[in-house]
Amino acid sequence: HKILEIQKLTNFEEGITASVSVIKGGRIPNAIPKNCIIDIDIRFEKVEDMDKIKQSVNDICAKTYVDGTTTNVQY
Repeated sequence: HKILEIQKLTNFEEGITASVSVIKGGRIPNAIPKNCIIDIDIRFEKVEDMDKIKQSVNDICAKTYVDGTTTNVQY
C-alpha cells in the first residue's frame, strides 16, 4: 500500500518524480518477513517542494495498513 502511495507522488507537470527503487525483505517465499526496507529516489526541480514532499512521505508512512507493524523514515 505505502509503496503505491509513494509512487503516486510523481507529478511530471511539477517536475517531481518518486520511485521506490529497491525493496529488501524476507529470506524465503510465502512467509512474512520480520523487516522490510525500501529505498526511495525522489527528484524535484524546485527546492521549495522538498518540505512538501517530505511531509507527504511522512504522512504516507504514518498510516498503518497491517496491525502490529510500524514504519521508520530516514532521510
